[in-house]
Amino acid sequence: MQPSLLNPNKNAKPGFLRLLALTALTGLALFGIFGIVHWFGTAWHPTAEIICFFIPGLILAAPSSKSFKTIKVELALAAILGLGAGVLSHLVLPYWQQLFPVPHDYEEVLQTYLHLGWWPGFGFDLLSIALIPAVCEEVFFRSLIFSELKNTYSLWLAFFISALFFSLAHFVPAYWPLYFLLGLGAAWIYETSGLFAAIMAHFIFNATGLIFWQWR
Repeated sequence: MQPSLLNPNKNAKPGFLRLLALTALTGLALFGIFGIVHWFGTAWHPTAEIICFFIPGLILAAPSSKSFKTIKVELALAAILGLGAGVLSHLVLPYWQQLFPVPHDYEEVLQTYLHLGWWPGFGFDLLSIALIPAVCEEVFFRSLIFSELKNTYSLWLAFFISALFFSLAHFVPAYWPLYFLLGLGAAWIYETSGLFAAIMAHFIFNATGLIFWQWR
């Protein structure tokens, strides 16, 4: 693991203080995203993720070029896992929403924002809702949060806490269990195949969801 601002000495294990720092950092990032979206509108959400997730993650985690090296087999597997998770989650989603209804105003925003036509609307959504969040969130939650937790706690506890942070970062409580599972899967892919593979799986997952939404 590369030294970082949160972890200048990779052998140091400050335990609770590091967890507290990571919790505060995540909360601050979410507060920043909420503030930007609240003041400037939902169209600014991708920009907010770049500012609050990608830039801090890039600076604090300092991922090296080795973080992005992944063999083709691992990339293919990550893409297949992302596709499978995306299809499965959106097949289950209608039944899930019957048990845990999504707020009506959130549903209206999704309906308006995602039904922009296949072109250029779908291309715009693919960039702003699928690719940018995948890159920003993987850099922040996997390259930074998960890696720092893993350097302090057991691997399984790092899986759990980072997935919990990731799920809570999505503001609709009805979706928290689904995002928690996604966070576990993404952390496992990151641990076994690297950052680029995790981004690939996350992007395919998001893109699959966009296709389902477009057909609704």
